[in-house]
Amino acid sequence: MSEIQAIQEQQAIAAKKAWEIYNNARNIEDIDIRHFPFLEKIGIKASDLDFIKVAGDGRLIAPIIDSDWYISSLAYLSDDETPRYSNASIKGCFYFLSGFSTQMGKVYLCKKLSTALALHRDTGAPTFVVFHVKNFEPVIDVIYSKNWFKPYQLVLVSDGNDFEAVKGVAEQNGLACLMPGLAEVSEAANS
Repeated sequence: MSEIQAIQEQQAIAAKKAWEIYNNARNIEDIDIRHFPFLEKIGIKASDLDFIKVAGDGRLIAPIIDSDWYISSLAYLSDDETPRYSNASIKGCFYFLSGFSTQMGKVYLCKKLSTALALHRDTGAPTFVVFHVKNFEPVIDVIYSKNWFKPYQLVLVSDGNDFEAVKGVAEQNGLACLMPGLAEVSEAANS
């Protein structure tokens, strides 16, 4: 077996395990949102958390989806929103908040779940969570290669502390980048 085949086999095993964990996790209604200050701070309710579940240890679980819309990994989010992944490779994978707001013609890519949730709540626009600054580019490549949202404008959104890095990715790809801060993000998105 080649090294590439071995890696692919490991990834398939990890994806299957991620699916099993996700499938057996508790529904989000079972949590007290006050245990997650990053959500409470932006006014997110449990009912706003599509496809998010609760792990046995109380952390939130966000499914990380690959380009074929299969769960490839899980993001475990603790009370401070620091993600830990069930599978080391999330390159080109994402969490997706579907949206049907076509009036704005924008699709947002955010690093953090809280930023994406607030933006999606305020705009209704399709929103991707890429989980890491270095994953913006691979997710952009997936979106373009699959011809998803072709007539839409892709907009990268910074959570503030990584604005220069996100802006650099946006400039390299000829895309817009919104300024830091949740209030400013929602305001700019609606303009």
